Amino acid sequence: MFINSGFVLSTVGSGRHFRSWVKYELAESMECNWFQALKTFEEVMKLVLTGLLSLTLSTLTIADTMSNGIFQLINQRLTYMQDVALFKAKNHSAVEDLAQEKQVLEKALIDAQQAGLQPDSIADFFQAQMDAAKAIQYRYMADWLSTRPENSEYRDLDSEVRPKVLELGVEIVVRISEYLKAGGAFDNKLQQDFVRTVNTRHLSENDKKNIFESLQLIRLIKNQTAVRE
Repeated sequence: MFINSGFVLSTVGSGRHFRSWVKYELAESMECNWFQALKTFEEVMKLVLTGLLSLTLSTLTIADTMSNGIFQLINQRLTYMQDVALFKAKNHSAVEDLAQEKQVLEKALIDAQQAGLQPDSIADFFQAQMDAAKAIQYRYMADWLSTRPENSEYRDLDSEVRPKVLELGVEIVVRISEYLKAGGAFDNKLQQDFVRTVNTRHLSENDKKNIFESLQLIRLIKNQTAVRE
C-alpha cells in the first residue's frame, strides 16, 4: 500500500477527510490482498489438477501395459499351434485329445486357485483357448491338403511345445490375477486392443470374441480380495 505523505499532512487537520482516507487505503489494501490470495489459490489449483491428471494418465498407462502384456501372452501361446498341427499331421495324430485337454484344464484350475482367482470363473477362458487352438490346427491342416507347409520343420510336441504352452498358461493366470488385484478390468473398451494384439494366423474373429468374453468372466477369490482391502 502506497502512502502519500503530502496527502496525510493536508488531511490530518480534517478528521472527516482523514477517516475517509484511512477507509480508502484499507479497502484498497484488502482488495489487493484478496486479489493476490485468489491468484495464489488459482495457481495452487492448477498444480493440483495437473498432478491429478498426471497421476490418472500414469495409472491408465500402467493398466494398459498390464492388459496388453496379458494379450501378448495369449497370442504367443496360440502361435505354438502351428507346431502342434504339423507334428500331428506328420504323425497322423488326431487334433482332438480329450485326455490332454482334461489335464490342461485341471492344472489351470489349480494354478488359478493358487493365484487368488476363482477356479470356476477361469474354466471357460481356458476352454475357449483350447477350442481356438483346435480350430487353428484344423485350418492349418486344411491348407496343407492342397499346399505343402511353408516350413516342414517343427518343434517336438512333448519335449518343447507342451512344456512351453503350460508355462505360458501359468504366466497368463498370474498376470491376470495381478491385473485384477491392481483394480484392472477387462471391459469392452479393451476389446479392440485384444483383437489387434491376439492376431496369430488362422484365429478367427469369432475365436477372438469367445476368448475375450470368457476373459471378462474371471473373478478374484472374494475373501482374498477382502483381506487385501
